[in-house]
Amino acid sequence: MISLLFLNTFITRIFSTILNLILALVIARVLGAAGKGESIFIVTIITCTLYFANLFGNQVLVYTLAKNNFSTVYTISFFWSFFIVSIQYVFISLFFGFNFEYVFHLCLLTFIQSLINLFQITLLAKQKVKTYNFLSILQVFLNVAFLMLLIYGFNRVAISSYIIALYLSSIFTLLCSLYFSYEYLKTYTFKIDIAEVKTMIYTGFQYQLFDFMQFIMLRFSVFLLFRFEGKVSLGIYSIGLSILEAFWIFSRSSATISYVKISNQNNDRYSSLLTLELLKASLIFTLVMIIIFCALPDQVYMFVFGKQYALLKTYMKWQLPGTFMFNIFIVLSAYFSGKGMVYVNLIASSAGAFFAILFGYLLILRYEMSGTAFTSTLAFTSGSIILLLFFHKMNNFKLSDYMIGKIDFILIKKEIKTLYQKK
Repeated sequence: MISLLFLNTFITRIFSTILNLILALVIARVLGAAGKGESIFIVTIITCTLYFANLFGNQVLVYTLAKNNFSTVYTISFFWSFFIVSIQYVFISLFFGFNFEYVFHLCLLTFIQSLINLFQITLLAKQKVKTYNFLSILQVFLNVAFLMLLIYGFNRVAISSYIIALYLSSIFTLLCSLYFSYEYLKTYTFKIDIAEVKTMIYTGFQYQLFDFMQFIMLRFSVFLLFRFEGKVSLGIYSIGLSILEAFWIFSRSSATISYVKISNQNNDRYSSLLTLELLKASLIFTLVMIIIFCALPDQVYMFVFGKQYALLKTYMKWQLPGTFMFNIFIVLSAYFSGKGMVYVNLIASSAGAFFAILFGYLLILRYEMSGTAFTSTLAFTSGSIILLLFFHKMNNFKLSDYMIGKIDFILIKKEIKTLYQKK
């Protein structure tokens, strides 16, 4: 069930993934494993705070757009983001001991990114998916371009170059987001509707809590590895993480489109069949990528990233089952979000977060990077199985429906033919 919209999103994610891998490669080769570890920790801190800062301006707007006034959303989101970033400043200063300048940059970058997210989600809510995709890839492209310019053009080989590149790419993307969102911003008035605020708190809290639990499931091991093993180990592990998460290109592209489509129509049968077909295709794509990852010798990763990454495949093999299973979580969470059943996603992500925290402390201290990778597999698998059980119970599919059959290839061929005719 391929469409031009999906193709645009898929191609965008391919380029975005390639650019992220180039970014990881540049940092790994120039700044070493320690620099890579520090950069991933910066991004993790910013991402973690954004889950709280985007309580009102999150993807709940896509589902509840008709019930929300943009003026209320913008007003509340701006002040809420500022409040959360202030708390972030105090928290980082107390628990991580970074200097004032470092903490200030982290907080300011977080605030800028929260505004970018708000405008981009507005575009997605208005089904401006192509513009949303363009802005997503623009920021990554600019980040890579500015970093390479600073390192190779001005010979600034330091983590500060990464922070400057983040600033430049974020500010430029923010300006572009403002430009594309002007159609909706021009009618903005300072307004706060209490009834709408209550609705957004109720629905937005569920969505954001789900996202935060998913973040814990995906990234809690990053904090533990940084805390117990240091930034060198985190740098090596994060390279493997970047490679394996690239295998979710298809499923994440599918999830973006299916979420928008399911949110805007009431045909339950169509939604379930669409989700099932996308799930099958995602699993096949990821399986092929995993086979390629395993087939490449260790010397390839050493040649590309450096000698410090000689045992990269040895560590990351423990995360391969989880990488495969997490496709189920990505695709099915979009299905339940589109139907407004966020509580199902919350249950699954909470279970995954529980496994990530419990086994993180048990395995990372003893098995280091291998323990980190296996912890992720346990977390990903538990959350995915719960969503699959809910999906199966809701739609009464037979076990044979989940098997790859001739009909699946016929449907794909038909959609590709339709796509070609549209072009």
